[in-house]
Amino acid sequence: APHHAWAGHRAYDVEHRGDWSSAEVTVFEGTPEELEDDAQWLWDKAEAEPRHSNAAGCRNAAWAIRFAVGYYEGD
Repeated sequence: APHHAWAGHRAYDVEHRGDWSSAEVTVFEGTPEELEDDAQWLWDKAEAEPRHSNAAGCRNAAWAIRFAVGYYEGD
């Protein structure tokens, strides 16, 4: 089952198949700038509470959102 992560009022279904280059993210709304804000929010949430049961899911969602909007370039 996909991870479900909430950032603000935007919801993401994140599912990856082994590596982030094949991550699939369904973004229901948001500009690239808003999505980056959301990714940072998710990352910060995971860093603030690393032992929380959803911390890994938040980090995974942040990575997948950033790849989906072309935040990272290169290999």
